Amino acid sequence: MKKFSTIVLLFVFSLSAIGSDEHLRALELTNKILENREGADSLEKVKELAAGENVDVRIAYERLYQAQQKIGQARATYFPYGIGEVLVLQATDFWNPLILTELVTSIPSKWFNVKRTHNLRNAEKHTLAALRENIKNEVANLYYETLKEEAIIDLARYELIMLEELMQALKVQVQTGIATQQDLDELEYSSLRKREAFLKLESYLNESKASMKMLLGLSYRDKMIKFQPVNKFLSSNDFQMNKEELVLTALNRSHEMKAAQQMIYAASNAKRSTKWSILSFAGLGFDYLQRVHLAGSKLNQAIYAKEALEVNIQNEVYSKDSRLRNSIDVMTRELSIMETSRDFMLTQLELFKAHRINVNELIDANLIYIRDFAQTIIYHYDSLQRLDDLERIALGNVTSSDVAQVKFEFKLNQHKRRNHFQMLPIENTFQSVSSVTYRFDSHDISDLKSFNPQDNFSVKLGRSVKFPIVGTALIFFKNGEVIQRNFNISK
Repeated sequence: MKKFSTIVLLFVFSLSAIGSDEHLRALELTNKILENREGADSLEKVKELAAGENVDVRIAYERLYQAQQKIGQARATYFPYGIGEVLVLQATDFWNPLILTELVTSIPSKWFNVKRTHNLRNAEKHTLAALRENIKNEVANLYYETLKEEAIIDLARYELIMLEELMQALKVQVQTGIATQQDLDELEYSSLRKREAFLKLESYLNESKASMKMLLGLSYRDKMIKFQPVNKFLSSNDFQMNKEELVLTALNRSHEMKAAQQMIYAASNAKRSTKWSILSFAGLGFDYLQRVHLAGSKLNQAIYAKEALEVNIQNEVYSKDSRLRNSIDVMTRELSIMETSRDFMLTQLELFKAHRINVNELIDANLIYIRDFAQTIIYHYDSLQRLDDLERIALGNVTSSDVAQVKFEFKLNQHKRRNHFQMLPIENTFQSVSSVTYRFDSHDISDLKSFNPQDNFSVKLGRSVKFPIVGTALIFFKNGEVIQRNFNISK
């Protein structure tokens, strides 16, 4: 009876000292953190806005425009004489067979030079596309970082209120002799440290918003747009794509790989242009072989650069996929801990309303729940950042494949002169397939590729084949996805 009376007295005195009901609103606050905001812009909208307004994109577009104009300049070299020069030559009767011969014999070299400028233009186009994707990825990271910091600041602000209420209640207990002055001093010190961390968080948020304004092309005077919280937590069960197929898809879609391939074509055409320059008077010289070797070296450099890029993309896919899954695993554990502390807080709230515990115990439960919820929010947005990083490499959805369940059959049509190996659709899916590459393990045959759906993507083999025919078909779809299907054909 005496203990119950003490609790009641503490309850009454503590509440009179606090004078607010914030300690009853912990669940309401956390629910509000992930609520949809009216008038907030989605991530996709902000991405498109940044990709269109960013200064780096404008600079890259001007480079693309310059590359386009260089094509016209290269074409103009077919007849490199200006109107004034033509009039002078005509007036002085200086036209002679040598000039006409030079114009004709230089055509092959100029032809390949025009092709080279086309390739350079295409490389700039893919570089611009890659830059847009990089900016979108930066925007996504800042978008989630801003949402995370806003949520943590709201939770930290509530935590400061809880600490303030706890100090008010503790002062009453110090006066009644239940708590010591040292307990109060330690709590005040903890509150000061939390306030310092709160101010740092606000500065971090301001830096994130300033960076976002730069990406969006806004001045510091412009009002910052509102972001939409994400209330759906990721799960490891959401990701069912095969890693090998994800790597192939990333390589097939990569703008950087396409730009690197265009640079190889450009270097190859530059080498051809240099070789053909021997026909013209301008190309004759003691340095002809050196120029050919230099152009060949640049071609090799472009090939090696693409090979290195391919390895980097493969490693990026594996590393970012691993980071995403680790982040989701950590977030899932934190989510479980948070749900446990939330249930404990709700139990303490019911006990407090029944006057069975004092406000200190309720505030302690609130603080535990708020801190666990904050950790969950941090890992929640971290996992979303890792997801966008992986989607940047794959340039598309990585949670599931639209074509992963599509089935195909493989068949060998034997003829007297030649054997045809082809792929047969079980469903009507050929209209979505762009090409097929066959890799044969059981024969000394290099990879064979087919682009013809009317012929069931067939390829020609030799007259005699050895059974079983074992290998893998890489099926490229028009949406950029790539899947692997193994085949094993017995006689």
